[in-house]
Amino acid sequence: MTQRTERLRRLLQVQNKLTAMHEMRRAGLLNQANAADAEAAEIAARKEDAGSLSGLFPDLYERGINRAMEKRDGFVEAAAAEAGKIARENVRKDRIEQDFHASRRIDDRKAEEVSGLEAVERLIAPRKT
Repeated sequence: MTQRTERLRRLLQVQNKLTAMHEMRRAGLLNQANAADAEAAEIAARKEDAGSLSGLFPDLYERGINRAMEKRDGFVEAAAAEAGKIARENVRKDRIEQDFHASRRIDDRKAEEVSGLEAVERLIAPRKT
């Protein structure tokens, strides 16, 4: 492998790790968004319970629900931003992969040419007796 091919191979490995990191981050943000949504649903369910204090403190329950929904919206926006980063990383990865395969083809072609030339040289070289 030439130096360029080796460099592209290592860069492709780094790009794969970077893409995986963004995917994990996005999954974590979506998980947090779901947790915030569940929190809002739980507060709303407690507000409707017979023994709740929602009659005395209705604004307290509403603030809790609004706060949980705002957290959820923030996590969803952050997850969407990570999805954009994943798309960009995938485009970069695809381009690097194309360059890597092209470089390997060039290396293979050069190796075949050298091998062919060596075979021809052996055929036409004077035989020692």
